[in-house]
Amino acid sequence: MAVLGGSLRADWKITTQTNSESGQSVVTEYFSGGLKRTDSVDPQGRRHVTVLDFDHLRQIVWNLDLRQYVIQPMTRYSGFSSRPLSPQVTVIDRATTDTGERRTFFGLAARHLVTRVTSHMEGDPPSHWERRIDGWYIDSDTLPREKRGGAVAFLSITAANTRPNIRVNQSGPSTAGLAVLQKISDGQSREWTIEVTESVEGPLDKQVFTPPPDFKRVISFSGDYPLNWTRRLQLLWEWCHDLLESSGV
Repeated sequence: MAVLGGSLRADWKITTQTNSESGQSVVTEYFSGGLKRTDSVDPQGRRHVTVLDFDHLRQIVWNLDLRQYVIQPMTRYSGFSSRPLSPQVTVIDRATTDTGERRTFFGLAARHLVTRVTSHMEGDPPSHWERRIDGWYIDSDTLPREKRGGAVAFLSITAANTRPNIRVNQSGPSTAGLAVLQKISDGQSREWTIEVTESVEGPLDKQVFTPPPDFKRVISFSGDYPLNWTRRLQLLWEWCHDLLESSGV
């Protein structure tokens, strides 16, 4: 996980709504320094809250139905990065065109860019698969780092002892910035829309990142996969350590 950073930092609240044939999902993100909270509602109406605390390398997961929360350490898994790259190279070609149109979203000017994405294995002829992204993008020096850059999402299956070997070729202007509105189609009659419905820059109350006072801290949620004794003792120790620290002992 990348630690939030940058020369300029500001608090932000950003709500994104995704509409597809499977339904609607809504995600609200809160950013403040080394804290990030994510509230999500999936198409089935289930709500989830996760707080990432990069300063203390931990995540706090709230169970809104049980009114409970757990605190888990954030650990870096290096095993994947140590694997050799797959000998097969997946090539992703992104061709972006600036339409020249401009609109204002949340008080900021947005660029209208259209991107066509194709992929193929190196050495093979180009595939007929294509994804078209019709999007509007705004930029601000104080946006959270993870909201300021373009990204490529790709599912790759490789041998168990290797990691994907992916090369991205980008032509045309960069799609960096916050994508405030995107209409995406994949050439298979599937379409979906991703829209930022709220974007607010301004100081956030730190209580936003703290579980409600009537929530109970637990080692694991009821119904979770049973924890082994080693993991239970580790979580119990962390719990006691946090309690003593908060008491000033």
